Amino acid sequence: MAWFAGLTLAQQIMVGVGAAGVVASGVGLGMQYNAQKEAARNQEALTKYNYAVQAQNIRQQQALAEWSARAQAGQVEANAAIARQTAETNARMLEGQAQGELSRGVEQQRRTREDQLRVAALQRARFAKGGVAMAGSPVEVLAESARYMQLALSDAWYETNTKRDSLLWDAQMQRYGGEVSSAQYKMQASLLRAEGALAPVRARMQMREAEFHRLAGLNEASGMKSAATAGLVTGIGTTMLSLAGSYGTWGSLFGETAKGAGAAASTGAAMNASAKGTGTVLATKAKVTGFGFKF
Repeated sequence: MAWFAGLTLAQQIMVGVGAAGVVASGVGLGMQYNAQKEAARNQEALTKYNYAVQAQNIRQQQALAEWSARAQAGQVEANAAIARQTAETNARMLEGQAQGELSRGVEQQRRTREDQLRVAALQRARFAKGGVAMAGSPVEVLAESARYMQLALSDAWYETNTKRDSLLWDAQMQRYGGEVSSAQYKMQASLLRAEGALAPVRARMQMREAEFHRLAGLNEASGMKSAATAGLVTGIGTTMLSLAGSYGTWGSLFGETAKGAGAAASTGAAMNASAKGTGTVLATKAKVTGFGFKF
């Protein structure tokens, strides 16, 4: 430090200010570099966290969609079975009513014929008791009564068959309606199961989108790291230029030739230009590709 003690007070102040400037510039560059690197790390951590949350949500949504589709399809299929069974029950009930109508019709026919025979026998007895011969008008009366009775039997049988056929038709319609409802429920169940089968496809598409955002975030973080490195290199070049200028000033103060000082300043300027060029290249790569050198 003997050389420093030999300087004048003004020279000592100049050297001290120059050295302090270099130190302050270096400290500032370090703080700025660390801050930018920390921001890049935070960006990377946030990107990874968001991706993990999105991936978990996508998996949960997929599982819920598949479960919901299976549950709804099972319920709809149960409704199809219930509709078919209900229709079958109603159809059998109507068929029972139709059989009842037929049985009542047959019984009514039997009783009507018995009544017809009793009436005919009573008429014959009355004719015989009155001494009327069973010829001519009495026979015609009995025949007419028989015709009216047979007509009544035919009408009653037609009504019975009409009711029976109507009930049987309703039974067929019940079965048909049950089959239609069952088919509709089954189609709905198939659609629900197909929707559940699409849940993994939707999940894969969402995962691709989440992966795209993850890569974009990581690229941004990498670009921030590259920009920090570029800023550090540029700052070092600027500091070296400042140091070279200070060296020229000190050389002048120490009595060195202006030529030596100028050469030193030129050397510092060249080093600064080289550092700036390197920083610009790194920053440009960070902006274009999102990837940079890692330090």
